[in-house]
Amino acid sequence: MAEPNSFQSPLRVSRARALFQRLELPGDALLFLYFAVLGREYLWWLTDNNDAAWTAAALLAALTAWLYLSAKDRSEENWVGLPFWLVAVLPLVFVYSMRSVFPDVSFDILNYRLLHGERALRGFIYLPGDFFPTPAPYNPAPDMVTGIFRHALGYRLGTTVNLLAMIWLARISDKLLRPFWRNAWLRATGVLLVVMAEHLLFEINNYMVDLLAVPLLLEATYLTLRLGERKIARREVICIALLLGVSVAFKLTNAGIALPIVMLCAYRVLFSNQEQRPRVKELAWTTLLCAVAFVLPLVPFSAYLYRATGSAVFPIFNGIFKSAYWPQSNSWDPRWGPVGLREKLAWPILISFKPERLSELAVYSGRISFGFAAAFVGLIFYRRDRRLRALCFIVALSSLLWSASTGYIRYAFYIEVLASIVVLALAARLLSPPHASSGADSGTGGLQFRWARFAGAAVLCLGLIFQACLAGYYVSQNEWSGRPTIFTQPGSFTREARLLLRDRSLREFLSAETRERFDNVEVWIVSSMKTASIEALLQPRAPMIGVNTGEYFLTPMGRVQFDQALARVSGKRIFSLAFAEDLDTATAALRSHGLSVKESVPVEVPFYAPQARIKMFLIAVERAESGPARTRAESSAVNIQFDPAYRAEISATSRPAVMSPGAKVLLNLTVRNRGNTAWRSRVSEGWMKVVTAGDRWLMADGVGVVNEMDGRASLPHDVEPGAEAQLTLTVTAPQAPGEYVLEIDLVNEGVTWFYQRGSLTLRWPVRVGKVAN
Repeated sequence: MAEPNSFQSPLRVSRARALFQRLELPGDALLFLYFAVLGREYLWWLTDNNDAAWTAAALLAALTAWLYLSAKDRSEENWVGLPFWLVAVLPLVFVYSMRSVFPDVSFDILNYRLLHGERALRGFIYLPGDFFPTPAPYNPAPDMVTGIFRHALGYRLGTTVNLLAMIWLARISDKLLRPFWRNAWLRATGVLLVVMAEHLLFEINNYMVDLLAVPLLLEATYLTLRLGERKIARREVICIALLLGVSVAFKLTNAGIALPIVMLCAYRVLFSNQEQRPRVKELAWTTLLCAVAFVLPLVPFSAYLYRATGSAVFPIFNGIFKSAYWPQSNSWDPRWGPVGLREKLAWPILISFKPERLSELAVYSGRISFGFAAAFVGLIFYRRDRRLRALCFIVALSSLLWSASTGYIRYAFYIEVLASIVVLALAARLLSPPHASSGADSGTGGLQFRWARFAGAAVLCLGLIFQACLAGYYVSQNEWSGRPTIFTQPGSFTREARLLLRDRSLREFLSAETRERFDNVEVWIVSSMKTASIEALLQPRAPMIGVNTGEYFLTPMGRVQFDQALARVSGKRIFSLAFAEDLDTATAALRSHGLSVKESVPVEVPFYAPQARIKMFLIAVERAESGPARTRAESSAVNIQFDPAYRAEISATSRPAVMSPGAKVLLNLTVRNRGNTAWRSRVSEGWMKVVTAGDRWLMADGVGVVNEMDGRASLPHDVEPGAEAQLTLTVTAPQAPGEYVLEIDLVNEGVTWFYQRGSLTLRWPVRVGKVAN
């Protein structure tokens, strides 16, 4: 009995050593956390004991991580040397440190990110009695990851997770560049150029979650590229599917970007040489296991969302999935992205000339445009270089898919990174001798001349260097929170730094009197933007009823659920919280939904620092007296508030009288501001409070509503009183034939339709049916 034990012990040690050698930090450590939060979502329904749920989730994550590490290729070189840490990582740490001690107060963070993370760490994101306290219930898994860091390190250093994600991203970029740049110092410099993209660095020290999934997509890309270089192993294909599934669970918009990786992976598996190609039975099992691995990370929250709203992807694509709680529309925020097919095809290039339609920050150095053009050069002139061609294919196709979906830069970080890698890979190939191993086709003309190849490589590298310098300038000037840096406010930086690791709870910074006020809250009414997260941090046990997102009140089911939520909290102490500058808006939102203000008390909330005081109002709320039941038309008339700020004159160059069911028509509109307040096309709060044009489909009587949220079109610029603007609005006819009224109006997003403030709309009858030729 002694011999087997003496034999097995070294074997176990060698297995443990092999597993340890495959470990990549910080990536695999973050991957363990990713598995843990997804496991916690699976345990939502099994136990109410939070400690037991997290213990089980950690054990499940450890098992999943062990299986993932065991599937890694043993021959893979995971070690990175000193050049990588000095040249690529140190600048990232420097950029992170510039603002890290100033608390993140960006719009999305205060609007819903902190709320989602805080709630989900304890259970479901919605408490019993909630009514949609945030604009949309996104999957809270990435917010749970940032929440773990926030609770462990404090609010300021909780953003360290994004820095670690960037280092992980850099390590994978190093592996992707290794076949092209063998010299460690040159490759490390290339990695630095890859990560020096302004929109990636804008998020390096805040609680936005867009960065967290980028390394997953890159690692899946790296594994896919390796499939064609040796015998295909089922375990690696399953790993690719798992990584893509987690990335989509973290950010649903990654589904389109992941498609080219899936296509390339399937091509490599199906069309590899005869010796590598799997048999039919093995291929069937691999496909099934890949499907399971991809879907598993998506199941728990999708099931929860379907149970709560009737749609697994609520609220997007509701024109297809038709949840009863949201208007049946597939429209996307009209401020961002391309308009029309031509712009969608050209958007990867146009973004360099239209940064104002790329994000709220309205700056861009052109990284995707540069990489997109380089990808087409690689596809044309390097058709024999399988690795470079594959990278070019992914960049080109994913750029077009991103353009077709949203065209919003925060959803294209993976393309930003891979575009840089394509530029550097193409430069390396140009510098290589023009023989067969370089992959260049014969007959490429000037590319065969050494001077031309060197000049081409220099243009690519210098262009990337210029973009990196421009990105550094942008990052030094601004980011999502608009926070200062150590260079602009060194005194404040030193003062804030003293609170590092001492800022785990917002309530600890409150005075005893203010804390007592918030302890008195039994129910929150979310009446304005940027307050939901603060309310959840100040009184996390209170259910939250939202009245600040108009879409939830455009459907009968939404209004019924809202009334039921109010009925459940009858007799409880109800409060709302509003920024001082938003008090009027919050009060109007409360009154428009049958609530009255008993008292408004000014309070100051020290946001994780005694001196960083946010001036707010704590509003005591009660239900207004119930009046007699009214018809919809009567209710609309009563609710109209005549306001001279909301006066519009709308005209259209054409008014279609007949449309086919479901047909789309572009309307050219002219809107003139007849009010006394400027219409804003961009505001710092995000899409809320901007003015857009929208259409509603009404029944033939002009009263009954068919669809109150069909299309949206953003203003091309701010419109001052007396001025006008031209814009194009896409309207979609109802599917059912019949007689309708099409109404065009303006919307102050998140506040009101103009007709609700007494403005005249543009409307005309439309017959939906077969259109005669």
